[in-house]
Amino acid sequence: MLPLIKNEHPRLYINTEKINYLKNLITNDPFLSKLADALSKNADEMIQQSPTEFKIIGPRMLKNCQQILTRVTTLNIAFLLSDNKKYVERSKQELFTAAEYPHWNKDHFLDTAELCTAFGISYDWLHHELSENDRAIIKNALINKGLEPGLNEQKNGWWIEHKYNWNQVGHGGLLIGALALADEEPELCEKIIHNSINYLPIAFHTYSPDGGWKGGPEYWEYTTKYSVFIMDALKTALNNDFGLSKTAGLNTAGLFPIHAAGPTDLYFNFADADPEHKSKPEYFWLGNEYHSEICINENHRLLQKKLKHNEPPTAFDIIWYQPYAENVKSLPKTALFKEVNAFFMRSKWNDPNAFFIGFKGGDNQADHAHLDLGSFVLDAMGERWAFDLGRDDYDLPGYWDFKEGGERWQYFCLNNRSHNTLTINDDIQRAKAVAPIVKHSSSKEKSFAIADLTKAYFPHTKSVLRGIALIDGKTIVIQDEIVWSGKEKKLCWNLMTDAEITLTGKEAILKKAGKMLYAKILSPIDVEFSCSSAERKPPEKQNADYQQLSIKFTEKLETTTLCVVLSSKLKERLDLISLQDWNL
Repeated sequence: MLPLIKNEHPRLYINTEKINYLKNLITNDPFLSKLADALSKNADEMIQQSPTEFKIIGPRMLKNCQQILTRVTTLNIAFLLSDNKKYVERSKQELFTAAEYPHWNKDHFLDTAELCTAFGISYDWLHHELSENDRAIIKNALINKGLEPGLNEQKNGWWIEHKYNWNQVGHGGLLIGALALADEEPELCEKIIHNSINYLPIAFHTYSPDGGWKGGPEYWEYTTKYSVFIMDALKTALNNDFGLSKTAGLNTAGLFPIHAAGPTDLYFNFADADPEHKSKPEYFWLGNEYHSEICINENHRLLQKKLKHNEPPTAFDIIWYQPYAENVKSLPKTALFKEVNAFFMRSKWNDPNAFFIGFKGGDNQADHAHLDLGSFVLDAMGERWAFDLGRDDYDLPGYWDFKEGGERWQYFCLNNRSHNTLTINDDIQRAKAVAPIVKHSSSKEKSFAIADLTKAYFPHTKSVLRGIALIDGKTIVIQDEIVWSGKEKKLCWNLMTDAEITLTGKEAILKKAGKMLYAKILSPIDVEFSCSSAERKPPEKQNADYQQLSIKFTEKLETTTLCVVLSSKLKERLDLISLQDWNL
């Protein structure tokens, strides 16, 4: 393996030829020139900032480690594009400060991995600008606080065969650090590279079959950032990514966050995710690698938005930059991600006022999962109307206790009581339940998906099906069909919103930013809407700006069909059709 290592610096992601190519492209591509200027301005601001201090909050210092990686890559690429050594000096300050940390917090190994990435890239990119003593400081810290503890972790760490982001970040950071030193420390680095290549496919296969990610769109971002770091590091340093880029699903992985983001540029942020859909340089890399011009153009769009808000690009937006592609066809207006059991539908692309629904079945034991089977979010008329509250504080007691009855599930934001789904007999969903999307279809006039939620509500029901349809691009139908078991038959339907709510019995009006969304209960005929605050007390997230539109009642029959229509029109007339008869 190691005899193939390129005997040059830089060799990770860029080389002298790539740097010259970028310099030339900057003079000929106006948008890349704007990005480069914004990055240089950000690097100049970093020069005035103090180096990142050693600070552990709870079990982690991850944000500080990520800040170091962002800073040094920004400063380093600013130097390589300008030859201005002020950026080298400031990058060295950041690195030397982190080199003196008492440790790199290997017990929360994501922290160590981020610093291995920062130090490996910096050692490689700045190699010719570093004195022998400078190199020794960076190299010794990388080995003693990163690679050697990491090699021990690769023998018995809990995360080494993990199927989600800890795998890519942990092994990826070690791999990048090892590739930077492989010609100088071949014995240590060969072991790390061998282990990484052995374990990485376990997590890469989680992209199969279609690029969706059970851990939600934000953890797709973190995972895919490192997946691309890994593949490109191997390709540039060894001319061989050992088949990782051929993993099933990776060729369409870039489409998952695009479909998962509504026209408000907010994600369906399930699974401990923040909602904001921002630019990400991996869009450029994936777009180039898999000939997906949609991904390239999406990053252009999001970067333009970022520049308007005076937010800087990253170093890898420059390194992986691809020119805008003309005459690219729009994606389909619906998408099913099979393993995730998530379905996305919208009335239009490239219309900020379009209707959008993100709907999921899912797996309550998936990475970062909430008890949210059957939940959805809704965008319409330029606003988000139905929300997922997202994560709570990771350091809350028992936050990672996923077992049935685990303390994780007692937190409001993490169980079905806060999500846009059902609560039956005041009980939370079963922690090990899986809910497949059992039927879906799409046409110009109607799109829909049906999820089987039965396992989530054991032992209270024999069957629970939820269908959500988007009709004529402006009307949403949410229909639940329940077959009860046992005598207790209490049902609660929820929609989380930050809109002002006006109740009129079987109808409700949601008002926001001068716009209105109308809700109407089609079935049962004898129930009404209610409204309650979503606010909670510390230490839980307080949710002060949110309230829940609810339907609560006790059923007397053996079966229940609950159907709610949401529309931008006051009077929307629809017939009630059984889910088994839902067709185009």
